[in-house]
Amino acid sequence: ERATAEGLWRDQATEDYRFYAGKQDNQQVLNKLAEEFRPNSTFNEIKPKIDTLIGLAAQLKLNPSILPVEDGDEQIAEILGTAFKFYRREIKSDDVELECFEHTAKVGKSMQGYFIDSTNPFEPEIRTKRYEAGRFWVDSDSRDYPAMEDARYMFVDKWMQEDDVNAFYPDFNFSQGKDVSNLDASLQPSLVYFDEVHQKIRVVELWYRVYEQTAWFVNPLTGQPDSIPLSDWADYVAALTIRGIPLPDG
Repeated sequence: ERATAEGLWRDQATEDYRFYAGKQDNQQVLNKLAEEFRPNSTFNEIKPKIDTLIGLAAQLKLNPSILPVEDGDEQIAEILGTAFKFYRREIKSDDVELECFEHTAKVGKSMQGYFIDSTNPFEPEIRTKRYEAGRFWVDSDSRDYPAMEDARYMFVDKWMQEDDVNAFYPDFNFSQGKDVSNLDASLQPSLVYFDEVHQKIRVVELWYRVYEQTAWFVNPLTGQPDSIPLSDWADYVAALTIRGIPLPDG
């Protein structure tokens, strides 16, 4: 968060939102105009251009499809494609995509994420939402844009009230969380972890990649390449050679 590039982008993003909203003069300019009894007239040429771009994007909605790799994949690709389009329509993914495009056009980046809503564990649902550009951090060494599959870590933060924290993180003591020091808050506002005015705590979630030693082999049961954790390899070999597992060829 304290990286120079990240700090510069956040300052510029704040200014970009202000310019889009028509607030294109800083306080110093406003004071100067007031001293000279001059009106603060702003001709906002940025908003109409961005709105036009967003309108064009809304007319050119994505229509993704699943293509077969081989001739024998045509039937399964058609079934998967129909299911994919159904879920996109059910969760209104295209609306979130357009929302992400809108904010990307305004400040330079945005992110759409998918997750499983397990509020009802018997009927989990696929959901999607937009993450605010200033509320997520992705591995700066990632070059696989826009999917960023090579990223080693990603942070996402959110502000939560006490009842929400108790519901999602029952082991967390909200009262003790209030005592978390706001590290360098005077230098970087995003390092604030407790909002005294709204009585909210900033919760930061981290996803990171963990490498696991794996043994690859041709599975004698299926005849296809397969893999298992290296720690399970000895048990797998024992199951084949000592206890015995019936193979397709007997």
